[in-house]
Amino acid sequence: MSKTPLHILQQACDQWPDNRALASDGAVLTFRAFREKVDEMASEIASQGLGEGDLVPLCISDYGRLFISMFACWAMKAVPIPINMSIPVVLREQLFDIIGVREGVFPDLDREYGVRIKSVSAADKQRKVDQDTGMILFTSGSTGTPKGVVCTKGMLWSNAILMGEKLDMKPQDCIFINTPPYYTSAICHLVTAFSRGASVACRSGFLFGEDLLAAMEETNSTGFGGAPAHLLRILEAVEAREKAPEFSFLMSSGDHLPVDIIDRIQASMKGVRLFVVYGLSEAGGRLCVLAPEQFESKRGSVGRPISDVEIAIINDDGRLLESGQSGEVVVSGELFMKEYFNNAAATDAAFGEFGFHTGDIGWLDDDGFLYIEGRKDDIFKSGGEKVSLKLLEMALRELDVFCDVAAIAAEDKILGKTPVAFVVMKPSAEFKRSAIIRHLKQAVPHTHIPRQLISIESIPRTGSGKVVKKELHDMLGKKRK
Repeated sequence: MSKTPLHILQQACDQWPDNRALASDGAVLTFRAFREKVDEMASEIASQGLGEGDLVPLCISDYGRLFISMFACWAMKAVPIPINMSIPVVLREQLFDIIGVREGVFPDLDREYGVRIKSVSAADKQRKVDQDTGMILFTSGSTGTPKGVVCTKGMLWSNAILMGEKLDMKPQDCIFINTPPYYTSAICHLVTAFSRGASVACRSGFLFGEDLLAAMEETNSTGFGGAPAHLLRILEAVEAREKAPEFSFLMSSGDHLPVDIIDRIQASMKGVRLFVVYGLSEAGGRLCVLAPEQFESKRGSVGRPISDVEIAIINDDGRLLESGQSGEVVVSGELFMKEYFNNAAATDAAFGEFGFHTGDIGWLDDDGFLYIEGRKDDIFKSGGEKVSLKLLEMALRELDVFCDVAAIAAEDKILGKTPVAFVVMKPSAEFKRSAIIRHLKQAVPHTHIPRQLISIESIPRTGSGKVVKKELHDMLGKKRK
């Protein structure tokens, strides 16, 4: 029998029963208490007709109920499907149609950690799957319609075990989570922490800067895992303090962490171990890790693949490229999804001769370290010359007058596409277009100079920190009308 996340919880209960497992919005559970809640919820859900092999949508937004519900599903050999309850109702209904189930689990706010079963569709019956399926994780949909990633139980277990070892987490560690609980990154943080007897602390609502630091200190968190946008806000708050907080580690995932931000973190938070992580929902979370001791020798890399994962680089013709050559990142190995649920067309399109096509552009060095240059649609031709949106964003950040930046490729009748940049100014900074353009002319090729430079209040991002470029295109379209 393959190992599962439930084995991880049971091991933590056996070895550290009275250690804190979860601190969520003021409530604290030890591993023993967490397991008791899991067993209670499993019995309650099973009493309402759900059981082994059933697909169970978890329509829950709070950390405690969702995390307990996940483990309750594993305890009853059902398959949890965390649902993003922040997306429009129409899109949620599309997800339920894809899943093809009749009922889901919803919160019962009248009871502590209470849940209730409720109808979600008119399906004839609750769909079942094979015993190897451990979870279905829907992608964020930032690049299109969300797809259901079918994760095996062994894949979820292995990813957590391997990441716990890479991070060298200890039972006294506590990782703070502020990404929504239904996102892959939050689930990975939870199971990884449990694999080492460590705990997680969670706080609802997006926190930034000093508020985020204060929440970490209040919960006695020793580390943080989140997107680069989160880490940048933490950094700015730390730089404004006279004394840096005493954290053990930070982990960046979900998007590209610029090298200059890494340098600032190392300068302002001495003694804090920073891990750069590259991952995908399709891999059950994590693919590559760059450890702190590798920053100098592998500057700009996202690290080497964790065990049981192989990475190759291919060109547009599907031919394997050598080290140092840039192309699409392709992944294969044991720690990978079975398929996109109920979507054979998307599955067939995603897999090729050498594995899963990530849609990311990058290259490998001679030691097997991966360097990400951006998404395929982040690199385009403008008037026949290559443009990298990541390079433009990095150059903008060098000015240190922006809270956030993002760039898109806009259609152009003459050049095909041209870059457009969106910026969020720091409160103390003034938007001076001429000074910004003057800096860019010194920092990037002329093809990278944005045709438009637009100052906005905030960059639209998903809960995992990825830029929602469709919203930026919509903004641009309205501005042009």
